[in-house]
Amino acid sequence: MEDYKSAAARHWDGVHILSLSDRWQEAAYLSGYVAECSFKALFQASALPYVRDFGHSLTILSEEALDLALVLTPAAARYHIKSGIADWRPEQRYEVTDPGREREFRHTVQQADEIARVILIGMVLDGLLEEVPR
Repeated sequence: MEDYKSAAARHWDGVHILSLSDRWQEAAYLSGYVAECSFKALFQASALPYVRDFGHSLTILSEEALDLALVLTPAAARYHIKSGIADWRPEQRYEVTDPGREREFRHTVQQADEIARVILIGMVLDGLLEEVPR
């Protein structure tokens, strides 16, 4: 079985390391997986069936799937995310290097950081995780 909480925490750490090295494009790409795995960790904890079937679509994960998780687990209402990362997609790994988009990349990193903080730290506070995995 996939361990989304561990993957989210590992990717979150990787984003932090890349950010410290001003590798914003790579950090933004990895940020999508931080968000994806954070949502999927919450869904696993909420016993939402077929977590893998949601794929990589952060729009579906942050809207439709999150709404379903809230219905199945009303206590998950605390995990309301103000904004998702709708423009992220796995194919970004093939894009040309573009230092001119640093502002956009930084914004993506900030959005993923907010998602991880709300979900992973919230899950610890709610007793759904003992600690944020490393």
